Amino acid sequence: MPLLRYSLLRIAVLLASFGLFWLIGLRGWPWLIVSVIVAGAVSFLTMRTQRDAAVGSLSSRAAAVDRPVHGDDEDAEDRALDEAERAGDVAEVEHVEPVRDDGAAPPRS
Repeated sequence: MPLLRYSLLRIAVLLASFGLFWLIGLRGWPWLIVSVIVAGAVSFLTMRTQRDAAVGSLSSRAAAVDRPVHGDDEDAEDRALDEAERAGDVAEVEHVEPVRDDGAAPPRS
């Protein structure tokens, strides 16, 4: 909810900036550019508490979701290999070079 409130406040400041410069008589591309710059500066200077609350809510959600991506897969593979070795399905495990993320072959020794 803090992120939504912060976003709506930023949009309101931007629309107010557009309206102010339109009333002054600034039209065309300069109107848009100056309005965005002024709205950004006003938002940065006046909305610190709302911005901090939005960042806090995002970081708490990210911390709740933060978990290892590859750990579960590697553990499952190790367990399956151990079970296969115990059952006698795998006679010998050969060493396999890891594949690089960029798709290039690993250097040969």
